[in-house]
Amino acid sequence: MQPYMQLMPTIRRHSVKWAWILTFQYVLYISIQLSATLILRRADGTWEIHMLANMGTIQALVLWGNIFLTLLTSTLFFIALIRDRRISTSTSHTQVNGTDFIHAVAFMQVFYNASIFLYGTGIVTYPLFTVGSIGGLLESASLQIVLCMFCFIWFRGRLESIGFKNPTDIGRMFLFIIGCYLGITFLLSYVVAPLADLFQISLSSAREEGISREIKDAKQNSLITIFFSFFMTGIFVPIAEEMMFRGVLQTYLVKKWGALWGILIASFWFAIIHIDLALFLPLFMIGLSLGIVRHRFHSLWASIILHSINNVVSVILSYQS
Repeated sequence: MQPYMQLMPTIRRHSVKWAWILTFQYVLYISIQLSATLILRRADGTWEIHMLANMGTIQALVLWGNIFLTLLTSTLFFIALIRDRRISTSTSHTQVNGTDFIHAVAFMQVFYNASIFLYGTGIVTYPLFTVGSIGGLLESASLQIVLCMFCFIWFRGRLESIGFKNPTDIGRMFLFIIGCYLGITFLLSYVVAPLADLFQISLSSAREEGISREIKDAKQNSLITIFFSFFMTGIFVPIAEEMMFRGVLQTYLVKKWGALWGILIASFWFAIIHIDLALFLPLFMIGLSLGIVRHRFHSLWASIILHSINNVVSVILSYQS
């Protein structure tokens, strides 16, 4: 047996059923969040999409019911994981499979549920750290930290299966990435924005405004927080998100349903997970570009670099505004 095989995760039998339940609860959570969307007409005549600060009674009951059920499911899920690790022998699979996929979704739901429970019940104050501080930047990237930890632990010894390998043609890859970035910029500026103006739809986003505020606050704090914000936004976040969305989810979906549907579904997922309907189309287009470069060059580094370029430019523009 090859040495790396001994480091691969063991077969998960008992935890799979709980992972499926967590996946259903994940879909329910996203649906509840999207249902708290309100479209309002502003004084200037444009339509603006808002996320309601307070949900209706039924929505709140369903949300909290899902939260407490997920707490129970999560407990049983981790007990099953521990049991599986103890009784199973090493598996020989080296590619991303359905077990990997369903466990990745389950861990995302565990994180979301824990966050809402801790913040929603007041056990942890929100925000826990000052906005724009190093702690605040880490807090805002807590999801990405969890995604990164999951991928490195779950796929230890087989990171190549999620795309951590040398691209087929580095020179052509960089030219393709630059072309994709310029293409995204052109489409957003000369297609999406004019269409939004034509249909009087506002592209303002509370989420994006919050990110910009955090970056500006980091600028006001110190030189260290400036560099840290560049690192988190421009390097760490792209690596973490690409590992999960293009590395795990897209890899499995492409294997299951082919490149077209795999990339489309992963891109839709990437856009919808931000819970930002105002910017759904731009996020979907960015997701498509990331998915295409990852698939085209058979390397996660391609999408990480493109994602990093997009984020770094956004940080620079936020600092200049």
